[in-house]
Amino acid sequence: MKDNGYIYAELLAALLVLCFIISSCIPLYVQIKTDRKNAYLYMTARHVLDEQLLSVKSRGTVKEGAIVKDDVGFFISWKENPDFPLYYMGCIQYTNLKQKRVELCDLAKK
Repeated sequence: MKDNGYIYAELLAALLVLCFIISSCIPLYVQIKTDRKNAYLYMTARHVLDEQLLSVKSRGTVKEGAIVKDDVGFFISWKENPDFPLYYMGCIQYTNLKQKRVELCDLAKK
C-alpha cells in the first residue's frame, strides 16, 4: 500500500507550524533590539552627563546647550537646587527610539 499523499500533507503542516513559530518570534526580536538601543542611549546620556559634571567640578563654570554624540542630540541644562544650595543640578534630555522624552538629573558641587 502506498501513502505518498500523506507525506506532502505532513510536510505542508510542518512548514505551516514552522512559519507560525517564526512569525510569532519576529515582534519579540524587534522589541529586544529596540530595548537594547534604548539602553545604549541611556548609557550614552549618563556618560555625557557625568563628563559635564566633572567639567563643572574642575572648572567651576556651567554651560548649557546641545551636544551631539553618536548621531543623537542631547540637551544639557543647569538649575539651582533649592534643597542643596551648594550644588548645581545638571539635567540631560534626549528622545529615545519610542519617541519618549527622557530626562536624567544629577548634582555637582559648586
